[in-house]
Amino acid sequence: VALIWGVLVIAHAVKVFAFGGLNSKKWEEDKIKEILDKEK
Repeated sequence: VALIWGVLVIAHAVKVFAFGGLNSKKWEEDKIKEILDKEK
């Protein structure tokens, strides 16, 4: 599971770099909520 999140974090970093972080804040918040929900 940790590996999956590692890949997502890397993919997110690439996305932010590639797209200049246009919608990254919203995406990031959604991802964090999703991760926290799964951790419960």
